[in-house]
Amino acid sequence: MIEANITKNTFTFPPTKKEKTIETGFMREVMNRTMAIHPGNAVWYGESRIGKTTTAKHFVSRINENHLPDNPNSFRAVHFEAGEIAGWSGNEQKKGLKSLYNATIGRIDEGSYRTDPIESIVENLVYGLKRKNIQKVFIDEAGNLSLDAIRGIMMTYDAAKSIDHNLSLIFIGMDDLPTKVTKLPQINGRINEWCYFEKYTLKEIAVFLKEFHPYFTNLDFKKAKSLELVECIYELYDGFPGLIIPFLNKVENYLQINPQTLTVKILRMVHMRTNMDKSNSINKSLRLINYFRASRSIRWSAKIRCPAQYFISNYSPLLLGGNTNCGRRNSLLQDKSNSLVEPFTTNSDIIFNAQPGKGAWAIPSIITCRLFGRCRDTSAPRLGGD
Repeated sequence: MIEANITKNTFTFPPTKKEKTIETGFMREVMNRTMAIHPGNAVWYGESRIGKTTTAKHFVSRINENHLPDNPNSFRAVHFEAGEIAGWSGNEQKKGLKSLYNATIGRIDEGSYRTDPIESIVENLVYGLKRKNIQKVFIDEAGNLSLDAIRGIMMTYDAAKSIDHNLSLIFIGMDDLPTKVTKLPQINGRINEWCYFEKYTLKEIAVFLKEFHPYFTNLDFKKAKSLELVECIYELYDGFPGLIIPFLNKVENYLQINPQTLTVKILRMVHMRTNMDKSNSINKSLRLINYFRASRSIRWSAKIRCPAQYFISNYSPLLLGGNTNCGRRNSLLQDKSNSLVEPFTTNSDIIFNAQPGKGAWAIPSIITCRLFGRCRDTSAPRLGGD
């Protein structure tokens, strides 16, 4: 329950609450299928916010809660999120093993990691897993790993077999994870189960809402008004439970501040409030990006059109803000000490001649248009006599 309420005279923090997980029929199916192949490896694939990570954490929690040291068949499980290991970074197998080692056994000794061969690191890792009786490892965001990093992690599966330790590796991810692991026969042949996470159906969302939120517990979804609420939520968030839960928290907070009966209108209003602010933020950001790009383009076009003028106006502290047109006009310019400087041009060069003892330190002795390239201003004759 979200009980935060901020008014002019009150400020209430929301209470710390334990994350609630609703075990759906599909979650139980995935857990049963993954447990059936143990010891064996699996790939869980699906879109973001579909429930892969929630299922993995719930599965790990149930395994560890039921682990009994006296039961020879029980074991422990670990879930961790893998960081990116790019395909061009080099030494990817070792990096993948290091990621697995740190998540399951503890921080690997840096000296051993740098000097020991891969086989030695795999052996130490497997013995550590056996000592802790860890038999299932869930590797989340496995799409961040390169193919060689996944191959390095898979080496632990074969090494565990050699010491009679049951080990299952479950790779969880999205993007190109399936195509990546099927490219290499050494990995593809060791994947024993594939689980594809799909969006929830309208009926599954109704059951989920009934179990998750107290407001929906007593609703009769056979009635039109109750069914409209479920259909509205399903339409807005397309069967993604990871998006529905934060939305219900926002709706609950709105109803606490504005007590009234929940209707479809309120659901859409809360949804549109967030969407409109998101749209306005993105549009404003794009306008700023386009403005900065345009400003940069103008500066570069000015630099190309008249390089000498661009250099003088940007890099000479004496001439900033002065009247500079590549020396074509003989005008009086003042430096910081108000001493007069008279620019004049020759046929080929632009020479800034300071009066003796009056600010000569601040003026470049000779700047030639030849140094920067020819001026492209057609409003005045070209320098150099042509």
